[in-house]
Formats: sequence, C-alpha cells, structure tokens
Amino acid sequence: MSSSSSFQQQNGPASAQLSGVVTPVVCYTKCMRNHALAVGKHAVDGCGEFMASSPDPTAALTCAACGCHRSYHLREIIYEFSVLPPPPAVIDGQSPMNSAKTEN
Repeated sequence: MSSSSSFQQQNGPASAQLSGVVTPVVCYTKCMRNHALAVGKHAVDGCGEFMASSPDPTAALTCAACGCHRSYHLREIIYEFSVLPPPPAVIDGQSPMNSAKTEN
C-alpha cells in the first residue's frame, strides 16, 4: 500500500473535476510522559512538540526539549491535499503537445 492516494471529486454533471493527491504527514506533539508516577500522581512537563536532539540516527528519537523518547509524544497524522493541474485541452483530436511537433 502506498503512502499517498489519489482523490477525485465531482460536484455535478456540469462541474469540472477536481483531482489531486492526499499525502499523510506524521507529527509528534505534546509530551504525555507521567513524571510523578513514582509517587502515585499524574504530572506532565508541558513539552508542546517533539524536536530531535541531534541529526544523528542513534539520538534522533530523544526530544531536545524534555529529554523523553519520541514514543511519549502524542502522534498526530495530518493529511495534506495537493491539487494536480488540469490535463491539456484536446483540439480537433490532437493535444497541444502533438500539434506543436507536427508544425515544425
């Protein structure tokens, strides 16, 4: 299964088609680690977003702001929609690309 999918929508018989690509983007937001678990309470540190501590792959899963592992941060998936340009118009059975080649 691919990470992006095609999307087409038609709002009626006379409307133009809207086509594009939907791409999921994963973001890690607030930290959910319970720092007061040892004393039987619940307290989070307030870290609002995961930031990798270094570009090194071994340390990339540690947050630079709170020091927690990335798995403690809330995972959110945001879907981005990119609109594709319309296909070229067909005139007299030839596309503009083919008619330009035959004129030379």
